[in-house]
Amino acid sequence: MSAFRFFAQGTSSMRTAISNGKGGIEIVDKALPVAGPDELLVKVKAIGVNRADLLQSQGKYPPPPGTTDILGLEASGYLENGQLVTALLKGGAFAEYAVVPKGAILSFPDAVANNLSPVQLAAIPEAFLAAYHILFQVGNLSNDETVLINAAASGVGTSAIQLAKMVPNVSIIAVAGSQEKLDLCRALGATHSINYKLQQIADSVEYATNGQGVDLVLDCVGAEQFKENERSLKTDGRWVMYGLLSGAKGPNLGLAGILSKRLTISGTTLRSRSDEYRANLVQQFSCKFADSFAPGGPLKPIIDKIFEGLASVPDALQYIKENKTMGKAVVEL
Repeated sequence: MSAFRFFAQGTSSMRTAISNGKGGIEIVDKALPVAGPDELLVKVKAIGVNRADLLQSQGKYPPPPGTTDILGLEASGYLENGQLVTALLKGGAFAEYAVVPKGAILSFPDAVANNLSPVQLAAIPEAFLAAYHILFQVGNLSNDETVLINAAASGVGTSAIQLAKMVPNVSIIAVAGSQEKLDLCRALGATHSINYKLQQIADSVEYATNGQGVDLVLDCVGAEQFKENERSLKTDGRWVMYGLLSGAKGPNLGLAGILSKRLTISGTTLRSRSDEYRANLVQQFSCKFADSFAPGGPLKPIIDKIFEGLASVPDALQYIKENKTMGKAVVEL
């Protein structure tokens, strides 16, 4: 009898974390999910915590139609044969078991996978796949360019720094709100750093680039830094918006610079993408970068804090809400 069957033997229900409809979380029992065609049942061991989970708990980011109401977009755990895997999900990670599309499972060489813990594996999918998507599939970062990364000490930000560093002669400008966060960004490979609480972003970019500006902006902030991002971009620059931490509306946004600089603005999310799109993303990333997570390699998940058990999910989401994370928060079961 496999280790997985021992875990699942006689099990018909599981503990899960869902929104209570009042901006909080409740832990409830639900029926054990059943894997359909091209799906696998995973006994969850660790879950990456994301701002999307916080927004969903607040009623601001409902799951796509047909998706479970269980929170959580990434998890590591065990298959029936005992293999440890990690996967990108549309929902359902904050549970003792999760149904995972086969195409959502990241593939690592054994030599790499055997050196990554469940917690480390759980911190990879959302952060690194989102960073890869916005940097390369949407942002088209290439050799000899300069990229400005907002919220650079976040899970996506720290992943984007590491990925951008692998592109020849790319300069990386990290934006964050504390010296401690900026020190982490520098250690990961950022060539310049800006504390947005103390410095004007665009003025600092002008100084760092000798007046040239940046080729690409990664923006998850939205309205509050709209003008600074626009000023920071050079003519024909590219601007990828993948979040709206400060909201979607604000005074004095100013659109003239978008025309005069011929800027390209792209908006994107991963959760609403089709299963086929997400599977192709997982496959592309795995083929290009799975080897890079080997010990001593150029990529590594940055773990800020580990929370224990589903009962700790409210605390983990509060930690995200307070913008304390440097890298990833993970819940371990």
